[in-house]
Amino acid sequence: MPTCHNTARCRRLYPALTLAGLLAAGCAGGADQAQTASPGANTTPPGPSGPGAAPTSGPAVSDWTQEDTGGKFVPAPEDYYQPFEVEACGGTVTIAAGDVRRTEYKASRQEDGSMRLDFRGGLTLDVSRDSDGARLDELEASGPGYELRSRDGLTAIWSWDGPSLVTAFDDVENSAFQKEGLPRMVYFTGGRIAGKTVSPETPDAGTVSAEITQNSAKGVQDVCRMLDAAANTPPAETVSP
Repeated sequence: MPTCHNTARCRRLYPALTLAGLLAAGCAGGADQAQTASPGANTTPPGPSGPGAAPTSGPAVSDWTQEDTGGKFVPAPEDYYQPFEVEACGGTVTIAAGDVRRTEYKASRQEDGSMRLDFRGGLTLDVSRDSDGARLDELEASGPGYELRSRDGLTAIWSWDGPSLVTAFDDVENSAFQKEGLPRMVYFTGGRIAGKTVSPETPDAGTVSAEITQNSAKGVQDVCRMLDAAANTPPAETVSP
């Protein structure tokens, strides 16, 4: 299973922590990709040369993140729903799509060559921690949002409305979250969290800079504490007929 380590480019952004950003970073969609770009890998996807073309270095990515959809929202492909792992909450946390998988996306190539991915629709998440089996089942994460990635793939501007789950993948990002009073892995039910991250050209070098540009989040919860509470909740008793 792909593992996200330390980079701004590994974000769901889950429609990207969302999955588009994770796929574009090589964080999801198969073990081979994860080995090529250990995101944090902060490398850019390959593509043709020329004006408006995708960047020309870095790991292979799923084509759908680089193809303009002609102004239309289309169903997200199965790759979008692949689970991935994050080192957080004192161990390994797995984030997987739940039973609701009705996400749509619109990919728009901008005049400067950057790519904007907009997301809407229905999505639930299953979040689990390997160390103790704590699990959050069918967490509502249908908030709309977008990610705007620069032509070289190193700068990402992103915005997500609640309900959504967003996580910081390294200390630089976590510092930006802390300045806004946000936990490293945050779930919120309303409002908006938006930010900007810049990644280095050198793989595995970590995030260059990160900032939260808007924080109007409501119903904010620390996902690690949610998992702690789930671990301490006894299973429901089964009543024999």
